[in-house]
Amino acid sequence: MQQYILRRLVLFVPTMLLASLATFLIMRALPGDVALVILGGEANSPAALEHLSRVLAAEVVGSGIRIYTVDPGDMNTAAES
Repeated sequence: MQQYILRRLVLFVPTMLLASLATFLIMRALPGDVALVILGGEANSPAALEHLSRVLAAEVVGSGIRIYTVDPGDMNTAAES
């Protein structure tokens, strides 16, 4: 069993290092904020955050974990100027 685990690790570690390197290089090649490029300009909108909190709450229902969303209201940002 130990030999099997060792063989799997020997294959897994280089694969993960290569995948991490590829992800890093792709993210460095993208201009601007990667989250905005991937998710679009509305990635941090209040509706998106509210939806995320509802999805998280549905995922952990019955486990005793509570999910809260704090909405501070309108804020002036560089995008609105």
